[in-house]
Formats: sequence, structure tokens, C-alpha cells
Amino acid sequence: MACHSIDENWLSAILSQLDENSCTCDGRTQSVEFKESFSFANLSEYARTMAAFANNSGGYLILGVRDSPREIVGLLNERFLQIDPARISTELNQVLDPALIWRHGTVDHDHKSLGYLHVTEASRKPVVCKRSEGNLKESAIYYRYPGETREIRFAELVSILEQIRTAENNKWLFAYLVVSASRKG
Repeated sequence: MACHSIDENWLSAILSQLDENSCTCDGRTQSVEFKESFSFANLSEYARTMAAFANNSGGYLILGVRDSPREIVGLLNERFLQIDPARISTELNQVLDPALIWRHGTVDHDHKSLGYLHVTEASRKPVVCKRSEGNLKESAIYYRYPGETREIRFAELVSILEQIRTAENNKWLFAYLVVSASRKG
């Protein structure tokens, strides 16, 4: 599983900051989360972070980075390289709705293999937790804030609801304009 070219430069920039500054991430902690390893036992934790990224502007879960102190350790085994994306999607779809758009891959950095899960911003927000499992709570909406994933706060929820209302109003306006134009022509 190779790194997508659009991910490679971005990930390299983030990882080089890890080396130099013990991960300041240049303010990008809103779109980056680090984990030391991958395990299906922790999928609810990853799902929470992935939903939070989707509800904000997308992001990367980078695997192979120790938290305290922040250090690139690489993937310690082949589990991540052997995962079946369909299995992850199936499990994510059981706990989150709507479905996430995500991809995964590996990137080499300083002779160490790192994994990543990239989640795009959801086109239909909010992504909501359908059931409680692990650290997921039924009906919760998770959101990515700088350096943390948590349940959404009022201001961000209002913003998402306003975006939904604006999009719906624009659809009605477009339909009205199309009908009006067809009557004139």
C-alpha cells in the first residue's frame, strides 16, 4: 500500500516538524492526530477521531508516533499493512452515519514506516455516532479542535446547521430560477 502523491508532501512536512520541534505541527493539530500503533481493538478510538475530522475540514491520523515524548517509532509490525479497507469501512459504517470518505497508506520517513488514515471533510454533515461502543456515545457528534477531539460545542454545531440551511435555501432558489427561466423561454 503506497502513499498517495497528494499525501506524501503534506505528511513529509508534518513529520519533519516532528523531528525538529517535537511536533509543533505549525498549528495544524486541528487536522493531525498521532497514534503509536494500529489495532482493531482501538477502532472505536480511531472512529471517534475520524468522525471529528469529517465534521471539521478533514485530517490525518498518523500511526507510528509515540505520544510522550513525541517520537517517530514507526510501525512495529505488519498489521497495518495487511488491513482490509472493507473491514474498516464496514465497522465504521456500523457506528457512524453518514459514511466517511477515507483512504489509507504508508509513508517512509527516516527509514521508518508510518501508516496514515486520511479522512476528507464530510459533504453531508454532521457525522453522528449511531451507537455506543468503546469510547463512542450514541447520538454524539464529534468535532476536531486544535489538539483534541471532543463532542461538538454549540458554536460549531450552529455553524454546521447554518451551512445545511444555506445549502437547502440555495437548492430551492436554483429550482425557482430554473422554473422561472423555462416559463419565460
